[in-house]
Amino acid sequence: MTMSARTETTTWWNTVDFREAPPGWRVVSLWQGKRVVHHVAGWLIQDRYELDAEADKVVDTPDEMGRERRVIPGICAEGYGWAVVAIDENLEGGGEENWVVLAPGEAEPTAEAQEAEAKRRADAAAKKAQA
Repeated sequence: MTMSARTETTTWWNTVDFREAPPGWRVVSLWQGKRVVHHVAGWLIQDRYELDAEADKVVDTPDEMGRERRVIPGICAEGYGWAVVAIDENLEGGGEENWVVLAPGEAEPTAEAQEAEAKRRADAAAKKAQA
């Protein structure tokens, strides 16, 4: 969230298009110390909006180039009625648990790489807590 003199806002990504992913695309996450692999259902094309956190209405206007746009992997999320959602949407850590996106045929990270990533994350969290 962003604080301004006028209002508190939150970022919202609106899906404007969807493109099916070829078989084999995956997202590897580290969730509560365990590896979780999600198959990518497709690519979500999303436009960025700033919303008034209290009134839940759009408070920004696009410039002459239009809104900021992103393309992000979408997975089918069990907790959301198996709807396709962006990998950082409605997740407890805001997507921080996501580790790597793998292309078809690309090998998953080794156990050693996972241990190193878990250590890196723990060190970063400890450093952040000290700040």
